Amino acid sequence: MESFLIYLLKCAGILTLFYGVYQLLLKKETFFFFNRLFLFTGIIISTILPLIYVTKTVILKLASQHSSINFARATVDQSWNLNYLYSSITFIYICGALLFFYRLIKEMRHLRELIISGTKKADNNTLYISSAKNISPFSFFRWIVYNPNLHSKKELATILDHEKVHANQYHSVDIILMELFLALQWFNPIAWLYRKSIKENLEFLADATTCKSHINKKEYQYILLKQVMGQGNISIVNPFFNSLIKKRIVMINQHPSKKSRALKSLIIMPFLALFLLSFNIKNDYKFENLTTYNSTEKSIEIVITKTTTDQELIKIKNDLAKEKIDFSYTTARNKNGEISALSLDISGGKNSANEFNNSFSTNVDTDTISPTYIVIDPENNSVFIGNKKNEVEETTETTENSSFKYKSQDNKQPMFFIDGKETNSKDVNNLNPDKIASMNVLKGNNATNKYGKKAKNGVVEITTKKDIDTNKEEHTIEITEIRENDSAFVNSISINGKEPLYFIDGKKSSSKKANQLDPNKIASMNVLKGAYAIKIYGKKAKNGVVEITTKK
Repeated sequence: MESFLIYLLKCAGILTLFYGVYQLLLKKETFFFFNRLFLFTGIIISTILPLIYVTKTVILKLASQHSSINFARATVDQSWNLNYLYSSITFIYICGALLFFYRLIKEMRHLRELIISGTKKADNNTLYISSAKNISPFSFFRWIVYNPNLHSKKELATILDHEKVHANQYHSVDIILMELFLALQWFNPIAWLYRKSIKENLEFLADATTCKSHINKKEYQYILLKQVMGQGNISIVNPFFNSLIKKRIVMINQHPSKKSRALKSLIIMPFLALFLLSFNIKNDYKFENLTTYNSTEKSIEIVITKTTTDQELIKIKNDLAKEKIDFSYTTARNKNGEISALSLDISGGKNSANEFNNSFSTNVDTDTISPTYIVIDPENNSVFIGNKKNEVEETTETTENSSFKYKSQDNKQPMFFIDGKETNSKDVNNLNPDKIASMNVLKGNNATNKYGKKAKNGVVEITTKKDIDTNKEEHTIEITEIRENDSAFVNSISINGKEPLYFIDGKKSSSKKANQLDPNKIASMNVLKGAYAIKIYGKKAKNGVVEITTKK
């Protein structure tokens, strides 16, 4: 919806440009038909031009270090406050638009009642509707509605000639188009002034055409002066009597303008071009020497820093999609527009979309993120993420074929226990994920009370499957790090890149509530996956289960 709001603002800007040119250069001229075309074109261009973009190709250089391709950096700002503001503005706008569309429909129904209730008389392509109601004469497409009892025969003949010009030149098309545009631009004061200018010019045009016939100008002006006061008119019709009498009389007596003066309107062309080049540029990012990955020595390296841009990441996402790699991301920015929090989920593979998966979340306590390095090896179907490049490269070399990945960001590893026996991270990384029945994470006092001071960095207890039959589906459980004050700890757990079920103290919860827990109040956390989770919680647990027990 943000893009639609921007589109509406662009429409308003272009309409303002046309209105300004008309008021300054064309309003006092007597080439009314040209003015009609100019104002009509203004509505069309205001609607269409914001949808047209000029494509600009941007070449991004690739840094070749360790035979890896270094993509550009980017992010998308998904600030909650900004989304809430957009939602509020959108709601107010939709309410206003619906109100004006309802008003338009109501007037159409009123007009239909007037036409149906009147006495009809056809004359060529014009249909005259004689009504007994106290109304001002008006035209709507080929219908001309009037009350013959309110005017003399001579006046009525002149009035009908005027309204016939409206009908023959289809002035109602201009009116209806403007009313529809106004319903979408109801918030724009220029749109209301533009509508008034269109109606004025159509009356000038009908007056000028009528006066070119045998009708005497003075008699015609006297008829205009006999304005019917206090009569409400329908906004979508062309009434003969209106509040423009003085202006119409002035324009009737105006000396004809030279047609060459219409060329003044061309001044709008460079402004329209400037609009395109200023607001409707779409960058097409291309990378130098981007080739298919056909060598096992080549990998993709993505670097995300606090100063990355939205457009670059969108291009990266699209390019990685061509390699069957899904690159999902969520970021938040500080007041300076720098990235303060980053969450990544990368999955894909050479032959299918689920051959590798990795997720990553930064510490939300920091003002800006540290450079985040991502290394994707399309040939070996692996992806690794970290805040230090050398750590990511080392992890890529040592655990390349492991689908269970533990990444330490500050070399503080927890203790590992598999089926009650102490082990190390290497054995854990070599463990087949399909054989893991559950994983329990202890930290803080809960870890040290059970295992002593050596467990100050936390404990990961893994229980392997014994007699539970599982399918061949591959599961990836990922722990970023165990830290006592890590408020983003729960958010770092993903199973197959999908959000698992959450239970806090036996009650079903959500990842949002889990992330809001004070880490110091978490006593233990148990992770279930695959058939083991389904056996306990049913099919709804197909993406795994995270059981959290808080301190009492």
